[in-house]
Amino acid sequence: RLADERQRLLVRELDHRMKNTFKVVDAMAKQTLKRSRSFEEFLAAFEGRLHSMARTHELLIDREWRSIDVETLLRQTFDIHQESVNFDCDAIELDAETGAALSMAAYELVTNAAKYGGLATRNGAVRVEVRRVRRDGEPWMRLVWQESTDFAVQQPTEEGFGYRMVRRVVESQLRGTAALDYGAHGVSWRIDIPL
Repeated sequence: RLADERQRLLVRELDHRMKNTFKVVDAMAKQTLKRSRSFEEFLAAFEGRLHSMARTHELLIDREWRSIDVETLLRQTFDIHQESVNFDCDAIELDAETGAALSMAAYELVTNAAKYGGLATRNGAVRVEVRRVRRDGEPWMRLVWQESTDFAVQQPTEEGFGYRMVRRVVESQLRGTAALDYGAHGVSWRIDIPL
């Protein structure tokens, strides 16, 4: 009876996770399609997001959906850009839901840096600093993302998909705050999320 109960619980949990995943993929496909100028552009952008999501899920499955170290999570997002990134992270474990959401935001940061910023040229770089902080007496995590480029950075005239995605994930899913600053030679983000 206990084994049957446990199996029913696991099936319900799997059902819940799959429904959430399908909702995320559906929203991601619609938003990507809306911003794409051609089918090829849509396919490349959507596949990149989907593969990043799959890699994160593999990490979480390896850890039985319990928790994941934030630096491990962020490192897997950078993939081929590892040599251009400097990490300085406190040891922070995130629950599976937070880790999955944060990886989506991190993927957008990496993609934008590779297209327009610190990872777009050989001399560019990204520094990622993650600290445990306190806000109103509660434990929070602060992620500071700093890009440096060898060219002048100009603020775009309209908000791109990546910017909106980062804000939406951080503010809606993670109940945190995200602030973007355009410097002369690179953008920086400050993302705070409750732990």
